[in-house]
Amino acid sequence: MREMADINVSINKKASLELPEKVDSNVGKTLVTFANAIKDITCASKNVVNATIHGTATLFAPLKAICEGKAAELEEKYAYKAEEYRKLKSNLALGIDVLKNLNDKEKNGEKIPDKIEDTDTLFSIQEAASETLDKDFISFWAKLYTEEACKPNCVSKRTISICKNLDKNIVSLLEQKIFPYTSNDGWLAYYPDCVDNLFLLKDYGFLDDLNDNIFAGAVEFEKGYPPLCRDSFGEYWLWVHPGFLYKTPFRLTFSGREIRNALKIYPKEKDISFIGNELEKISKEWKIDKKYKFLKHPDTDELFAITDNVYPRFLKFRNEKYKKFEKYWIAIRSNVIYER
Repeated sequence: MREMADINVSINKKASLELPEKVDSNVGKTLVTFANAIKDITCASKNVVNATIHGTATLFAPLKAICEGKAAELEEKYAYKAEEYRKLKSNLALGIDVLKNLNDKEKNGEKIPDKIEDTDTLFSIQEAASETLDKDFISFWAKLYTEEACKPNCVSKRTISICKNLDKNIVSLLEQKIFPYTSNDGWLAYYPDCVDNLFLLKDYGFLDDLNDNIFAGAVEFEKGYPPLCRDSFGEYWLWVHPGFLYKTPFRLTFSGREIRNALKIYPKEKDISFIGNELEKISKEWKIDKKYKFLKHPDTDELFAITDNVYPRFLKFRNEKYKKFEKYWIAIRSNVIYER
């Protein structure tokens, strides 16, 4: 019997993770699923294997044991300890999902750690995930674990504590109704259509409703011209007419932004039209900074523009009058008198 899974490194530095023949006969019915899942990872990179299976993090210890042909020992060890056995299955599922996430990251050219070592935060995520066997929740925790492993301190213990009390409805609400329409700075671009959902998100600590004195700060875009508020929605820029105080009624809390960033759910091109239409309604409530004067009051369709983030910037919303951002900027900046 081979004591350790063979790691065959080819010229392209990919590592094939081969399970020992003994695995299937050793594993009880409840663990066969996980053995098969490991087999599905047919081309784990050498770096991913080194960071996980050959690393020191306790999360991957069960996977390593199975690869060493010790699945029977695992099953025997936990056979009469129902709670610990359930946690073992959760950790196996979590470890497999993290392994897959790291594979995807490396394929996308993202940096992964050389070795994943236990930290208080990673262990907190692992412990939280051990309370469920639901595959959707395991996937959710795996994304948080992966991001924290790759970017230490990007997920706080407070956020982990909040997430432990989530149910599927809240996760679905965040992933489908909130994050796709939230700016990178956390501003929600519309009024949630269900009051109950709004209260629920606020109770969980994911959304803040803001008073009139909180708004985005203006930045200097071009030297010698009035500053303006600017925000980003995924890969798209929002530009607000100089003089208007940009804000939306709700904003993601710190924990909300941590989860959104870990899940990497940002607005896409298909969402820009909806975001623009909703901001059009919200912009009617924007106040004017007293330091700004206008030669003429801006038209409604000039209060903001949304563009892509490459030069030259083309307008993705409000392109009837101006096709390019430069034409929009020239038109609005000449209408403003700014008192420094």
